[in-house]
Amino acid sequence: MTETVVIYASKLGSTGKTAHYIAEELGADIFDLKEQSIIDLSRFDRVIIGTGIYGGKPNKLVVSFIQHNKGQLDGRKVGLFLCCAFRDDEAAAQCEKVSKELGIGDAVFFSGVRKQLRKGQLPGVDSYISKLKIVG
Repeated sequence: MTETVVIYASKLGSTGKTAHYIAEELGADIFDLKEQSIIDLSRFDRVIIGTGIYGGKPNKLVVSFIQHNKGQLDGRKVGLFLCCAFRDDEAAAQCEKVSKELGIGDAVFFSGVRKQLRKGQLPGVDSYISKLKIVG
C-alpha cells in the first residue's frame, strides 16, 4: 500500500481546502507548512505538494520546503498542484513554468476553485484524485 502525504501552503484558503479534500479522499496524512515546516518523509511513498500562485509565483513556504527537502523527495512519487486564477492556456503555461522552477514534473492546476468550493463541487480535483487512485 502506498503511503501518501499532502503538504501545502495557502494564503487565501482555496489551496488549503483543496489539500484537505485531496487528503481526505486518498486517506492521506496532511501538513500545513504554516504550522509545520519540518516533516519526516521517510514513511511516505508519494508526496503531493499544493500551492496557490501569487503574483505569478508559488508560495514561499512551498519553495523553501522543496529546496530544503530535495534529498528526501528523491526516489518518491512527487506531485504538485496549483490553485490559480488563470484558466486554459494561460494556466497551463503558468503550471509548466512553476513545475520546472520547482523541479516537479508531475503537476496539475485547478482554476476557479473558490467558485467551485462555494458550489460544493471540485470536478478537476476529483479527476486528479481518480488518477492518483489508479496509479497507486
